[in-house]
Amino acid sequence: MFWKKSMLYFALALTFIAMFFVGERLTEQMYEQMARSFEIMPYALLIPLTGLPLGLILGAQGLIKEFKMQGRWLISWEKLIFFGLPFLYMMLYPVLAFSGNIFAFSALSMTLLNSHSAVIGGMVFGYVIVTSFYKREEHSKESLDEAVNQ
Repeated sequence: MFWKKSMLYFALALTFIAMFFVGERLTEQMYEQMARSFEIMPYALLIPLTGLPLGLILGAQGLIKEFKMQGRWLISWEKLIFFGLPFLYMMLYPVLAFSGNIFAFSALSMTLLNSHSAVIGGMVFGYVIVTSFYKREEHSKESLDEAVNQ
């Protein structure tokens, strides 16, 4: 059991590191293409999305544990709304700013237009999405009565 878990963590770490380097390389290539073509919008959308798969991988282990549990699937709406939405905004800020959307505040522009901020926002948002799903055991009336009587 020890080696099985160890190998799982090692494989997860290798996958995460590989995706990180691939994402960084893709980001570099997109910046070079932006500089050559002067087209910002397609790349402003693609660069933030490089962090999303990393967050999904980080949260995958918790979701796998939830799959093994018995019960009914629930969603933590509070987590999605109050923790996930700010990071979704952070991830999509370059798209909002370059499209002229009114939701892009100029006071935050210099910090949030940085591609690293968008990638980190995508990573955290991906993690929040995956970890917002959980299972809760359903207790029948008989099992509650048995627990009370013991």
